[in-house]
Amino acid sequence: MPTQFPPDERPSDPRAVRTQEALRAAVLRLAAEKRVEDISVSELTAAAGVNRTTFYRHANSAADVLRQALYQDFDVIRAELLTIDNDLENYRAAWVAVSSRIAEHIEHFLPIYRRGLGDDAALSPALMRMAAEHFEASMHGYLRRFPRLIPQVSSQASDALELASARFVAAGSVELMRTWVQSPAPRDPADYAAISMAVMPAWLLAPAPRAAGE
Repeated sequence: MPTQFPPDERPSDPRAVRTQEALRAAVLRLAAEKRVEDISVSELTAAAGVNRTTFYRHANSAADVLRQALYQDFDVIRAELLTIDNDLENYRAAWVAVSSRIAEHIEHFLPIYRRGLGDDAALSPALMRMAAEHFEASMHGYLRRFPRLIPQVSSQASDALELASARFVAAGSVELMRTWVQSPAPRDPADYAAISMAVMPAWLLAPAPRAAGE
């Protein structure tokens, strides 16, 4: 089944909001110094000034908190992706804009991505999984908007084809992120977008064909 993510609902209690913000700020600092897998709950709660009981009301691990923090930004990019109009002449330009936003996201959180993705000998499986899951869910949403976008192989295999397509694009997107953070500075988001447009499947970057009578 496609991965689904609930909206990031901020708690209404001001104390809960402050706790959530403190945890996210702390995990962003710590994840810039070490892989998120190596951040203990004790270390994170000490950095955030939160006790363990309070922590477990918000998350189960440091990876959970980092996911919440990064997904706040990723969700904005997903919203931009899902508003692309498949029939507009500037369709490719819209994809370039979304790809550039991903590059800007990486640069904004560069210490974290460099720590988790920049060294092949010390990759962070959790960070890679976070990005892949979000990319996959975003692609599912996009492909459901435009079900005729993928070249069909058979009606019986349509569900498997959608899942494989979403996972293929997600995996490629994560590898592009890895390549980007391992590239020497300076890095221009426009170059990231150009590389993305060059390596993504051709069917993804062309407006979906219309059904007869549309």
